[in-house]
Parts: sequence; structure tokens; C-alpha cells
Amino acid sequence: MTRVMLGVAGFAALLALYLGYVRLTSTDLELQLSGSEPFGVRFALIDDRPDAKKPEAQQDEELAALAQAIIWPEQKRVLLYFMNTAARFAADDEPLSEMSPGSADRFRDFTEIRSDYSIAIRRSQAERLLNFLEGMTLIVEEPQSFPDTRFQYPRGVRFYPGGQIMESALAKRAPDRDLTKFYVNPIEQVYRIQSVILNLYWRIDEFREKLADKQVQQFAAGLVDSSMDVEELVSLFAFLNLENEVHISVLEVPLELGRGPRSRRDDRLVVNPKRGRVVFREFAEELKAGRLNTDLFPIEVLNGTEVGGLARRVKQFLQDRSLQVLDADNYPYKPLAKSFIVSRSGDTFVTERLRDITALEKPRVVFNRAALDVDASFIIGTDFDTKQLRLR
Repeated sequence: MTRVMLGVAGFAALLALYLGYVRLTSTDLELQLSGSEPFGVRFALIDDRPDAKKPEAQQDEELAALAQAIIWPEQKRVLLYFMNTAARFAADDEPLSEMSPGSADRFRDFTEIRSDYSIAIRRSQAERLLNFLEGMTLIVEEPQSFPDTRFQYPRGVRFYPGGQIMESALAKRAPDRDLTKFYVNPIEQVYRIQSVILNLYWRIDEFREKLADKQVQQFAAGLVDSSMDVEELVSLFAFLNLENEVHISVLEVPLELGRGPRSRRDDRLVVNPKRGRVVFREFAEELKAGRLNTDLFPIEVLNGTEVGGLARRVKQFLQDRSLQVLDADNYPYKPLAKSFIVSRSGDTFVTERLRDITALEKPRVVFNRAALDVDASFIIGTDFDTKQLRLR
């Protein structure tokens, strides 16, 4: 009995030493990634492109995007909660775009989770990083025109280099092809930035081998301004790259119209803190209850071929298997040589599930965030065979 007790005590001592060693040699971020509590990382995109209409002395950087990435390690889920930088807080006169990321970061008021870490990337750095990662494929569903642009944006699924990706994400839009009038739709711009991030994350497994190189890690880390060191950034990448096990969702803090003199409404957007808390609480409750990973998501089926009635047949097949297909219609531009999925909701679980059902390869999926009644559009091309539809 004494030997057994000594053996148990010895094992306990060795285990304590090992755990102590792991704790001493692990970074704080690694410990949080192996824990059960959610934590936050502030993400900021800064537009540092010179304004051709301003003299050099008046050039300013602009906060183009701000989000809190809330990471639930145990559930393997990340929420990117965006604050629209075209808006302002009720007590402030200037919009968030004129603030520093630290001053604009008031996410804790909505999420009760502080940003333990920060990542900021300038537009010029993002262009270099995207070019290093060999660009990405995006979809333009209607031809777009922007002022003072270097590139053209015709309709279709196309490959874009870094400069074009960032230009399309941050450019102001010209409505009705009237190049004398320009406007910024703040909601649309946030959606474009979200789409870039989601498309980049969708390809994360392609970067595994490239980013395993120490010199490459140093180079990539040098393109971002972060409170994390290289090892911590690598640890975060390793967590996100768990063989598609980690899923990302995107949401936006709700806005409302502000109030001008004598309590009259003005046209300035204001952050709505009460609704911001409700939106986050509802998401967290859905996650805790396990209701985010479900087949109950609405989609539409669009026929991009000359075969009549194909969208209706596919809709019926999917509905027979309890999927929510809200609409079946013709795609306005046909014929399409290849089928693809356009993800609208900004939820990678929904996107991965629909990809499994349709048996499409990952490159045939494009994220194009939009406020629609459907979470995704399945667009049928001439390469599609109904026999490839399946359910796990």
C-alpha cells in the first residue's frame, strides 16, 4: 500500500511539474485558446490611401472598419461583431472613422467582454498581404462603378489581386451610372469588408504550408500592427486552421438616426447600445443552446442553365429532406458553365453545410454578404448533375 501511495504521489508531482512547465512556456493567448471562457480581439482596418483632392499637409488616415472578434474556444466559434465607422456614439459629434481604434472600441458596453488583444492593418499593408496570399476570387453580381478607381468591376465571378480587392471594399459607389454624384452606403461598405474577410478565411487551409515557414511568419506578422507577438499570432492562426472545425459568424451593432437641435431627427447614424446588447445576447444564447449548427437555414435555388424547371426540381429535392428553400427562379445571366454557392449570411457553418449537400468544391463558394431573406444562393450551372445532391 505504501508503494502504491508513493507511486500516486510521485505521479501527481510529475503531473504538477508538467502542468507548471506548460503554463510557464505557454503564452497567455495559448492558455485562453485552451480554456473555456470567451475572450475578445479588437480588429481594425485603417484606410491610409492618400486623397488626391487634399494637399499633403491635410492627408488623414481613416478608420475604415472596426470589429470585436469574440472567440469561444470550447465551442470552436468566432463572432466578428462590427461597429459601423460611418456612425457615431450619441454623445459624440465626430464619427468613429475619425477616431483611433482604441478610442472607438467600446464593445465591452455591448458584449461585456473586453478586447484582450488588438490587430490593426492599414490598407496598404492589406494589399501586400493579399498579394502575398495570391489574391482571391470575388463575385460582382451587378457591374459597379466607383470614382477615381484604377480597376474595372464587370459582373461575374473573377479573380482579384490585393489592390483591386481593397479598392472594391473601400471605394465610394456611383449610383445609377451618374458619375457626377457619389455616395457612401455605410451598410453596403461594411458588407463588402466582411465579404473580403470571409472569403479569406474560407481559403485558410491553403495557407497552412506557406505560413509554417519562420521567415514567412515574420514577414506576415510585420504587415499588421498587433499587441500579439509572432508566436501568439501563429497560435491564433493555428486555432483558426483546425481543419475547418472553427466557424465564423458576422454581425453588426445596430444603428439608428441621431437627433439634431430641438430633438429633431437628423441624417447622422448613431450606434444603438440597447439593441447592440440584445443582438449579442441573442447570439450568445443561441450558441450556448447549440442552435447555431443546424440545417434550419433558408436558401434559394437559381437556374443558370437553359434546362427548364431545373431550379424547381432541385428545390423539391431539398425540401423533401427538410431544408428551407424559400425560392426557385432563373438566374438573370445564363448560361453559366459552372455551379456555385453565394453565401449571404456570413456564417461559415451554413456555407459548409450547403457545400456538403451540393457536393461542390470549396473554390465554387463565394461570400457576398447581403441583407436578404436567404442565407445562401445555390446557382446551378451546366456542369451540375442532380445525382450529386446528398445529405450526410
